[in-house]
Amino acid sequence: MSRLKTLPSATESAPIRTYRPSDPGADFDHNASDSPPSRNYQFAGSVLAHFKVYPDGATKGSHHHNRAELLFSVEGVMEVVTKRTILIIPPQRAVWIPSFVDHSMRARGAVSVRNLYFAPGLCPDHFPGEPSVVNVTPLLRELVVRAMDIPPTYGEQTFYGRLVHMILDEITFVKERVPQVQELQDKRLVEIQNELLLRPGNNNTLERWGEVVGASSRTLARLFHEETGASFTQWRALLRVLASLPRISAGESVSLVAFELGYETPSAFSFVFRRMMGTTPSEYLQINRNKRA
Repeated sequence: MSRLKTLPSATESAPIRTYRPSDPGADFDHNASDSPPSRNYQFAGSVLAHFKVYPDGATKGSHHHNRAELLFSVEGVMEVVTKRTILIIPPQRAVWIPSFVDHSMRARGAVSVRNLYFAPGLCPDHFPGEPSVVNVTPLLRELVVRAMDIPPTYGEQTFYGRLVHMILDEITFVKERVPQVQELQDKRLVEIQNELLLRPGNNNTLERWGEVVGASSRTLARLFHEETGASFTQWRALLRVLASLPRISAGESVSLVAFELGYETPSAFSFVFRRMMGTTPSEYLQINRNKRA
């Protein structure tokens, strides 16, 4: 009988299996210094905990799991792509990804990831059925980090059993609008998007992009508005702000970041950043430093 079919109740102390990176026979992702097995972990116990360290630019291709995932980076910024959106996740946020939802990940800078996987019967009914951004409080951060020490087996009424329930209780979803870039569908827009994700400072006009992808500027403008609800300029500005987050978090000069992202002055970049993030770049850096303290 599969171990996923029966979960101990809150009053039972039956052992619960977890995954640790040291488990024998695990298959590891070659892009990361440590990661879950590509096959075995799908059939492991009720709660899985592991960590990974990705170098800058490393990617995890599109995949899904048969259990819900809490994806959290204690350091560095993640780009998480689903069929509908591209989420840029700084360290004060995490992503809740329901089971069987396709997603991929790209490291924007060095990223140290902590993951928890929950068997379906363990997830609260009110948790969302689509990828959602989680607010990482100082308590949740420490709980998730502590969960990396969960032993291979533990009882429901043990410290680690209570720790898992504390984590689920502490998960709160961000209610305010989270800046995100939609995953585009038209192949011409996808070509533009892929180029700007790699080089967000590219200042090509729509006319120039039309020459590159084989469409008129008017057609591209219409397609951007239909797929994103925004103009090309607005969409590119959001992409640039999101691309700036890992660099600002790392303490890079705002002036340097602004110029390399295609802005003529730091003040122009700061204006756009504040409009989209609700804070200036320097304030954002300070907030991140305070959360790490």
